[in-house]
Amino acid sequence: MLYLFAPDKPNMSTLSAAGQAVWPPFTASGRPAAMDGAQAGQIGAVTGATGAAQVTYHGHPLYYFAGDRRPGQVTGQGLNEFGGRWYALSTAGAAITAGSGGATGSSAAGNSPSYGYNY
Repeated sequence: MLYLFAPDKPNMSTLSAAGQAVWPPFTASGRPAAMDGAQAGQIGAVTGATGAAQVTYHGHPLYYFAGDRRPGQVTGQGLNEFGGRWYALSTAGAAITAGSGGATGSSAAGNSPSYGYNY
């Protein structure tokens, strides 16, 4: 599952290095391709703190959550960590705020865009 960090600025990650240990950035060495309803024109990248290209969607830098152990799991949904809230991202590029509070298998999972790699 991919998440956005509410305090991030458009096309700029504000997450600390300590936060990135728990919420690793979604990085790509190639151009990600849109899948499952995601809009290809809204996928971008910014240079992360490590120098790697962090994938963005509608300007939101994207992250994984270390607590998610299997596909579709959204245990990070709605958590308040490292200075702000974490939300799954809808295919429209907005935070999904329903199902907040670390739910698993919530409706948030069905609305989050998928990204593939197109090498």
